[in-house]
Amino acid sequence: MSKRVTSWTDPLPDSMRPRIGLSLAYIALYVILDRIRFLEALHGVDITPWNPPAGMTVALLLEGGVAYIPVIAVTALFSSPILPLTPIDPTLGLVTALVIAGGYAAAATLLRQAFNLDLGLNRARDMPLLIGAAVIGAGTVALAVVTTYAAGGIIPWFDLREAVIQYWIGDAIGIVVFTPAFLFAWDFLRRRPAILPRFRLTAAAEGLLQCLSIVGA
Repeated sequence: MSKRVTSWTDPLPDSMRPRIGLSLAYIALYVILDRIRFLEALHGVDITPWNPPAGMTVALLLEGGVAYIPVIAVTALFSSPILPLTPIDPTLGLVTALVIAGGYAAAATLLRQAFNLDLGLNRARDMPLLIGAAVIGAGTVALAVVTTYAAGGIIPWFDLREAVIQYWIGDAIGIVVFTPAFLFAWDFLRRRPAILPRFRLTAAAEGLLQCLSIVGA
């Protein structure tokens, strides 16, 4: 018997649709958040006081695993020449995109496999683990990205320390603030059939107020 060859006109397998939908949502939201956070950028590149896309990236890697590394790298590469005020060479953009995707993928893998992080953050140790990963992972990524910029002539070497610290703080804030929010949202969607009968208007109002307080802060 001959095997049937899959055509591009065939419908997507059911297992692929959630991944594609999540990838498209990630790309769209990444570009939006990247534009919002691009304020007071040091040396005209993506070294800003806060970085929500880093939080969303870590959440995606925690939920989906290393399979999303290509999506993250392509999104970062696509976004890198759009916002910066200083022109970035495509090769430099590719290197930094791979550093971001690979660095945070390593942090997420350690959290899931080595430390058995509960994605619902239901245990007392889960938030300290996430904060620790935010500090260490963001520091590693910051050092690698900023050093790449310095090697490419975008940042002067004498400003390396200040740039690393600002990039580090921006990513760490983005992860600590936004990764739990995305994880809580996904956890709610997973458990929605069991939760909805007990979900009250007061709980919805409380969640909305918490989101508004984050945006206001």
